[in-house]
Amino acid sequence: MSYEFYKVMHLTGIFMVISAIGAHLLNGLLGGSKQFVGKKFVSILHGIGLLIVFVAGFGLMARIGLMGGSWPIWVILKMVVWLFLGVVILIPRYKPTWTKAVWFAVIIAGSFAAFLAFYKPFLS
Repeated sequence: MSYEFYKVMHLTGIFMVISAIGAHLLNGLLGGSKQFVGKKFVSILHGIGLLIVFVAGFGLMARIGLMGGSWPIWVILKMVVWLFLGVVILIPRYKPTWTKAVWFAVIIAGSFAAFLAFYKPFLS
């Protein structure tokens, strides 16, 4: 598949993940109700989005020739961001008072991931 296809899939997955995180964080801002009506749908959206981001990210890496040998630091940092965005939906449920700070942390993490993707610093 083409580089463009993987890029569109990667962005689609990112939109799914960020919208699901936003729904969980909004629930946290509204008091963190355990009776969150859309919890199952939003959690599924989040998980599928993470999977799409992961698979499409590896497809993009293959298209730019990074699948042989060790990965550059920017790829490893993007995976750390991916892991953070994977677990961040748990915070509003267990620590609803942290929700506002987490909202900004998600924005910063997403911006950092975009920076890494566009500029590819630390390229070996």
